[in-house]
Amino acid sequence: MTNPELRRLRLLLVAGVVLLAALTPSLAEDDTLRVEDVVRRFVQGESVEALIQQIRTAPVDFVLDDEMLEELKIAGLPESLIGAMVARQKESEPEEAPVEVEDVTDGESNIVFVINPPKKEGKPHPDGGKIHLWDFIDSVDAERLDLRADQTHFDDLAVYIQCRTAEHVPDRWRSVSPLGRDFRGSRRHRMLLFLAGADASDTKGIGKLADAMQDRGRTQKLALELPATLELHLDEVDDHQLTVGIAARIGERYLRLTSEDLVDVVIEAGGSVEYGLRIENQSGGAVVEGLSVRQVRLREP
Repeated sequence: MTNPELRRLRLLLVAGVVLLAALTPSLAEDDTLRVEDVVRRFVQGESVEALIQQIRTAPVDFVLDDEMLEELKIAGLPESLIGAMVARQKESEPEEAPVEVEDVTDGESNIVFVINPPKKEGKPHPDGGKIHLWDFIDSVDAERLDLRADQTHFDDLAVYIQCRTAEHVPDRWRSVSPLGRDFRGSRRHRMLLFLAGADASDTKGIGKLADAMQDRGRTQKLALELPATLELHLDEVDDHQLTVGIAARIGERYLRLTSEDLVDVVIEAGGSVEYGLRIENQSGGAVVEGLSVRQVRLREP
C-alpha cells in the first residue's frame, strides 16, 4: 500500500472515531477522563475553555504518542486543547529517572565541530566562549514556549546535537532524550550530545543594564561555558541528518529555544569531517531571541 493510500486510510479511521465519539456516550465507569472522552465532548459542542478546565482538574488516563497527537490534529482539535492534554498527561505521570544520553564520544572521533572559530585569518583559535541567558521568563517567551503562569524562570542552559535520520531514531525516543518532554519544539531524534550545567550569577550592582534588568524581575544571568570543539564518533557511510541547538530547563523539563539543521553528513569509511559552528548571543543580548546557532565555513589554516 502506498503512502497516499495509507494517509487516506488513516483519515477515514480518524473520521470514524470522531463520528463514533459523537454518537455514543462515554463507557468509562469512573470519573477518569480519557482521550476518547475529550474528542466526544469536543465534537458534541462543548467549549474548549470548559474542556481545558476539566482536563486540569479531573483524573486523566491519556495515551498521547506521536501518532495519536497527529490524529487529534486531523480530527480538528485546536492546539490549545491538545496542549492542555499533553501538559496534564505529564503532570499525572510518575517522576521519571534522570535521562542518560547515549555516549557517542567513545573511540576515535570522526566528526569534529569547531565552536566559534576565528572570523579573521591569522588569529589564534579561541576557546569556545560562553552563551548567556537572563533567568527571568517574560510574557513574550512564555507565549512562545506555551508556558503556564507559574513558570517564570529558566533554571539551566544546554547545547545539544541530535540526529533526525529516521532509521537512527529509537522507537521510544522521548524516554531516552533530555528533550523528550518537549512536545512543542522537539522532532523525532536520537540525542548524540547534551552539554548542560550553566552557572548562575547575581547581576546586582555590576552595571546599569544589569540593574535595569533586575528591576524588571531578571535577577540572575545563566552562563554556559562552551568547549573549543565538540567531538563525536558516528557510524560510517550512513547518512546523518544532524541538528545543533540550544535548550533551557524550566523546572524538570528542557525545552528547545533555537536550533540549526546542518547539511547532511556522510562519513566515508576510515574518514572524518570537520564543521564550524557559531553558537553565541547576537544583537538581542542575553534573551531567547538573542541566542543563535549557525553552521559556518572553516577558514583554511
